[in-house]
Amino acid sequence: MTPKETSISRPILEWLDMLQEPARSLALSNIDDDAKICTSHKMADALIDAFNWTDSPEGFAFWLEIHKQEDHKGLPCTTCLGLHGARIFGMSYCATCADVGFHS
Repeated sequence: MTPKETSISRPILEWLDMLQEPARSLALSNIDDDAKICTSHKMADALIDAFNWTDSPEGFAFWLEIHKQEDHKGLPCTTCLGLHGARIFGMSYCATCADVGFHS
């Protein structure tokens, strides 16, 4: 199991607090009141359950990209079979193949 996924549910607020800025602040400002008391087993699910992406000021496409980043974090790169490393401007960066973006 990766750090972004646990066998124990965490509060959605706790998951959102682990996002990198500016996504962290934006997600916390958008969270629905009902979601504040809900839990999730992983970051990607917490993002889905936190609020309606379409109704947010950032829009659906913005949150879809954040969701993809979180859901793909730590997965093997299909270009070089390495692991995602550093984050550059909110994008995954594979140091092995020097590719920036999603390796899926």
